[in-house]
Amino acid sequence: MKTNTIREYDGTELHKLLMSEAQDLKIIDKAIASKTGEVFKRLWNGDITEYPSHSEADMALVGHLYFWTKDKKATDRLFRKSGLFRNKWNEKHFSNGKTYGQELIDKISAYADNAEEDPKVTEIEWPDPIPFDTYSSLPDFPLEALPDIGKEFVETVASVNQVDPGLPGSIYLAALSICAAKKIEVDLRTHKEPGNLFECSIVNSGHRKTRTMSVMTAPIYEYEKTLIASMREAILKSRNRYAINEEKLRKLRKQAANEREAALRDQYRREADAILKEMDEDPALEDPQLIADDITSEKVAEVMADNGERLGIFSAEGGIFSIMAGRYNDKGGNFDIYLKGHAGDPFSVHRIGRRARHMSSPALNLCLTVQRDVIDEIGGNKQFRGRGLLARFLYSLCKSQVGYRARQETTIPGDLLEQYKKHIMSLAEVPLFLRTLPLSSEAQTVWNGLYNEIEESMRPGGDLQYMADWGSKLPGAVARIAGLLHFAEHGKDAGSYVIEAGTVAAACAIGAYYRDHAVAVFGLMREDVRIESAKRILEYIEQHRPETFKGRDVLANKNYFKTMDDVTPGIRILIERGYVREKSQKQQKLGRPESTIYEVNPQILKV
Repeated sequence: MKTNTIREYDGTELHKLLMSEAQDLKIIDKAIASKTGEVFKRLWNGDITEYPSHSEADMALVGHLYFWTKDKKATDRLFRKSGLFRNKWNEKHFSNGKTYGQELIDKISAYADNAEEDPKVTEIEWPDPIPFDTYSSLPDFPLEALPDIGKEFVETVASVNQVDPGLPGSIYLAALSICAAKKIEVDLRTHKEPGNLFECSIVNSGHRKTRTMSVMTAPIYEYEKTLIASMREAILKSRNRYAINEEKLRKLRKQAANEREAALRDQYRREADAILKEMDEDPALEDPQLIADDITSEKVAEVMADNGERLGIFSAEGGIFSIMAGRYNDKGGNFDIYLKGHAGDPFSVHRIGRRARHMSSPALNLCLTVQRDVIDEIGGNKQFRGRGLLARFLYSLCKSQVGYRARQETTIPGDLLEQYKKHIMSLAEVPLFLRTLPLSSEAQTVWNGLYNEIEESMRPGGDLQYMADWGSKLPGAVARIAGLLHFAEHGKDAGSYVIEAGTVAAACAIGAYYRDHAVAVFGLMREDVRIESAKRILEYIEQHRPETFKGRDVLANKNYFKTMDDVTPGIRILIERGYVREKSQKQQKLGRPESTIYEVNPQILKV
């Protein structure tokens, strides 16, 4: 009887296994012995310190392996033996069923196979350069994680409008959050998370973002109109009563001011005081407002105070960031209400001529679709990053469909529009009181695992190392999404059930989508100076087309750099990605050593 589980091979299988191992060792030895051997060796051993993220290092190693093997299966086999291999390699990140590893290898192989053959390139063993734009490999929005009606409607809107599903998918979550604001909170045992979200989708002009935003939010606007109509009579009576009191107050103040007899003057003053107190305690009702667009920070706080401490800002443009930065305020940025409205921290509203209003737990929802240049702009605002505003957003870097869209002939079926409308309006109509939603023990285990994995990813070398502010908020955001999915399923009965493990797992899938997209978006924000430095040096190479260059040549021709300390990190990145390499030079016995000369990959000069 066998006492172990080690696989036994027959003679043929063992021979094939040994031959495969020997072939792999030969490839690895050849790569290490090449001129880019030190770079390969660091990657093979799992060293990602020269890269802004683990994914960037993965891409670099795949590029080296495919250069030496020219075979997808061999590249996959070797990568699994490297120090960079992790569970993510086998995870399905794409709607076509491809894993993260398969998509990465396909992308690199397509890039390499389409490159023009050059005998000189092969002779001097140049690897294929790894492109900087890795955003096409980002995962698709996990539609299967949404409730059935949400999945069907988002999928249909994406198809009819011919947009990335991540756009309507993110807006759908934002629509759920505005319906759930101040109605649910998720109990994580250590703390509670509210149900509001900050969403930011990056979509350039001409990509039908306004049309998509309109159809996804239509039920919310319709519910708001219905709410206003139902309160119309009460609002008019309230305003009339308030106006009458204003007139009474004006007359009493005038009488008190003109009255010479002290007793009557005191009587007028007391009557005026009573009316003023009544007006303060029972102000005129405002039209209920659930959703806004272009609105100042001061007005945001006022509207929230008048509407049960909640509001949703949905905008198809990025102007709200300019408002936060102080477009209408000479004193500079004013976005405290956004910070506290996301966290649910207390906030006081001070208005001229009216008493201060205190909000104990404001719930602000943001859903923005902005262009890429807005991302550059907000990434350069130190206050936005330093005070944690950018860390509060869930980002979706939508893939462009422009140039691949067919003439639009289909529309969203009327019955589906009606189903979606009923879905959203039924959630909006849920009575406004707070329901605490606990996790089942299994769901808590799933969330705890996510928390621990995210925490490890923020260590040195992790893919969230340079985004610890954002990563720290991701587990909480996933819990909020789980609460919204639970609310979407159970509606007014949400408080009667615990959040199940399957719901948390679906929220984790959505969180994984936002995680990879956030890494890319923070790259667009130019948070990693090494990548920006490398791109500037590449601009110099493409403009001047040198076969070799020195660091001081870049310094002399690019005003972006001030010292060689600014240039060196960028050159290092270009070496890692196969764009340049150090040229062998004879060592001088005497005198000052010569500056390092860098050779340029001939493939770059052919572009």
